[in-house]
Amino acid sequence: MSIDKIEWHLDEVTNAENEEDLFEKAGAHIGYYLEWAYKKGFAPNNPETNDISDEQKLINSEITGIQYLIENCDTKFWEEDLNKEGQRFTSFAYDTYVENLEKILGHKPYNTKYNQQDFECVSNYLNQIYNDYLTNLSNKQIKEENKIYTSKTDSKELIVKNKIGIGNVTILIILLVVSIAAFSAFFESSENISLLILGILLGLIFVVLLPYITFKRPYMKLNSKGIIYIESKGHSLYGGEVIIPWNKIDSIIYFGKVFSIEDMNIKESELNVDYFSIFETVNKSTLNDNDTEWLRNGVFVVTKKNNFQQIHDISGFIRNSKKNIKLLLEMWDNYNL
Repeated sequence: MSIDKIEWHLDEVTNAENEEDLFEKAGAHIGYYLEWAYKKGFAPNNPETNDISDEQKLINSEITGIQYLIENCDTKFWEEDLNKEGQRFTSFAYDTYVENLEKILGHKPYNTKYNQQDFECVSNYLNQIYNDYLTNLSNKQIKEENKIYTSKTDSKELIVKNKIGIGNVTILIILLVVSIAAFSAFFESSENISLLILGILLGLIFVVLLPYITFKRPYMKLNSKGIIYIESKGHSLYGGEVIIPWNKIDSIIYFGKVFSIEDMNIKESELNVDYFSIFETVNKSTLNDNDTEWLRNGVFVVTKKNNFQQIHDISGFIRNSKKNIKLLLEMWDNYNL
């Protein structure tokens, strides 16, 4: 799975002199991270997939991170470029690192080539984040490479499916009855081909709708991986599966209450205009409490990646169930890394 690619940032470079300069500036931040990670002990050390000698050159500062990224990784940063410990930490820290590049470097990113001063700024930042990460792991009592949790919610799983509505059942019955009636009428009067066509069409509609309304109807599942749910996409009958990893959740809104994790604890606050300050595209000065009304009448999960917030509406699954929201918050607190 790819973590980052130089090509994703080419458009952000505004002062490239040539193609080589363009790639070095667009990928400098990836190179800094790779070099820090390898010197921290996160190199994969797998001779079947990686050049061990070049890994050692990077660790010994004989080559730079951007050189290694371009020459050994084909300008792409993959999970396989790290060992398991490095993958876990990167999952925890990389998005935040990219979001805060300008603060970390002290200047606008993507317009300066790889240099030692910037690398030291990145190293200082990542060392602090890694120390916080290790402290968090200790506080959470995560054992056996972060896979065994002491929380009682470890073995719990919640699966919620939309109820089968009376209206849906009625539609199925009508389709089936009319389809059978059309076939029966056709066999009694074989010259009326329109009855046969009607019976076939209604039968096909019944067959298509049956699984969607019954065992394939939208659902939500909570487990160690995160929140998994089916959402409707366009005209797709079954929708697409959405997976929200626990560590990508910024906050959870439950009927006007905002839950967030601070200092490894769940914090509860009231939803108000101030909450919208986390959204980059919202003009807070023009908001009032009425604008938050729609968020006071449901359950929403807010995720954040690369300064972009997304709201996932799971109201249809959690509903106003204190038991379900309690389990949701417990599992988020337990599995959030």
